[in-house]
Amino acid sequence: MNLREKIEKEITNKVMTKLASEKVELGLIDDLKSGYNSLRKEYDKQNKNAKSALAELKKVGADTSKLDLKFMDWLVDFNNAEDSAKDLGIKLPSDILKAEKEIIKNNIDAKTLVSVINKIKI
Repeated sequence: MNLREKIEKEITNKVMTKLASEKVELGLIDDLKSGYNSLRKEYDKQNKNAKSALAELKKVGADTSKLDLKFMDWLVDFNNAEDSAKDLGIKLPSDILKAEKEIIKNNIDAKTLVSVINKIKI
């Protein structure tokens, strides 16, 4: 093999190595693009699901807010019944006294739930 053939062979080998290296780099870029597209599609799906769930939660929050007036109306009725019972010198039944405590707790829980729901942002 003469000098010219050796130089051509060496140049050809270097060019082929460089091309192979660039092919690998292009393959990595294609993998990155594909991975991004897959992740983006999954994210979009989960984001849509989250927004749908949040809309449902907001509806629950609005419905739960309406309970506050009903709780308050019940407590007004309870207080009137309690006053009447005192005037008559009797006590309200224990299940009604227990219900009052439960109504108060449920009202606090409902207000807390609404507050938490209203803080959620997407």
